[in-house]
Amino acid sequence: MQDSLPASLLFHDHLVAAMMASGAGESQSGVAVLHLDTGEGFASDRLDSQIDGSAAVLDGSCARFLLTGANLRDTARRIAAMPGVIGAGLAVMPSPCSWPEDLLDGAARAAWESKIKAAPLIEATVLGRAFDCRDFHMPYFSSFRLLYQPQVDLGTGAVCGAEALVRLDRDLDRHSAPEAFLLAAEHSGNLRPFSEWMLSQVCGQAHHWQSVEMTPLQLSVNMSLSHFAEPGMARDLIGIVRDAGADPNLLELELTEKTVPSCLELVIDQLKELRDFGMKLALDDFGTGYASIGLLKALPLDRVKIDRSFLVGIDRDAGAREEFGRIVAFGRSLGLEVVAEGVERPGQAQALKTLNCDRGQGFLWGPPLSPEQFAQSVAAA
Repeated sequence: MQDSLPASLLFHDHLVAAMMASGAGESQSGVAVLHLDTGEGFASDRLDSQIDGSAAVLDGSCARFLLTGANLRDTARRIAAMPGVIGAGLAVMPSPCSWPEDLLDGAARAAWESKIKAAPLIEATVLGRAFDCRDFHMPYFSSFRLLYQPQVDLGTGAVCGAEALVRLDRDLDRHSAPEAFLLAAEHSGNLRPFSEWMLSQVCGQAHHWQSVEMTPLQLSVNMSLSHFAEPGMARDLIGIVRDAGADPNLLELELTEKTVPSCLELVIDQLKELRDFGMKLALDDFGTGYASIGLLKALPLDRVKIDRSFLVGIDRDAGAREEFGRIVAFGRSLGLEVVAEGVERPGQAQALKTLNCDRGQGFLWGPPLSPEQFAQSVAAA
């Protein structure tokens, strides 16, 4: 079992591969999270002997495991019963599909519940996500709406921006990670036009808020990094911003990645073109892809967003705070602002402020809101 930051970054890649195998019907997969009483001399090699080579990473007093096979629940119960385990959670990939963040978040929440209640292994309920590819057909993408979730300056407590999150009209109240929509759009063959449609909607909203003299706020929209391996992508996005009359300095692209894109030199050149135009760039979900460290160093970025899985226990566990502090220090060493997503408790916000994290986003400050609701909340602040 490894306990380094690179090991945390590699874990997600193993999980994605296992979930792909599960989706193909080859094997069942799940994630187990354990809280350990390290003060009692807990030895991680005892866990290694129980999991038969499964991917695992130790983060301070918290351990994460990738479990596969028909007997994964039996394995989880066995390791949860070991001496020194003071909380244990399990999340199993459902049918028809789910996403890595769902499993990681579900297992982490269940582990904390187990620890707080002094209960044995708790299995989280994880819902599958399915999209109809017809939803992603041009020309209008009329099935979708954009909601806006506030981002807060942790130093002042003021709202400083918002992330635009896409939702289906028939499913507005259900949380779905941005990557879920981008992946489904890719499978439909309409990823690029769908991404351009999202940016055009955000630009139109930004221009409207400028016209009514709303407090200037930075709006972020998710964009697959793979787009920038296509010649002319930066030019097309700049054209969308200009056509909408939006201020590029108030727009940010949150770049999602799972693998290193091809033609990295072309990708970097196009991102520089966008920054020269005035747009801000952020690497989203840092810590969930094997290429994140290399891309963080290579790409012309302004910010890095830390995946919500690193916030679990940050207000209650010294090991979790230490790990998050290392990530913040790494981001700052590259001259980047650091944003934490998935903040839900005041204690988490206070811990992030102590660790010099710049911004926070999460249900602590509000859920994703319609444009009208978001504008009202800003005016009332």
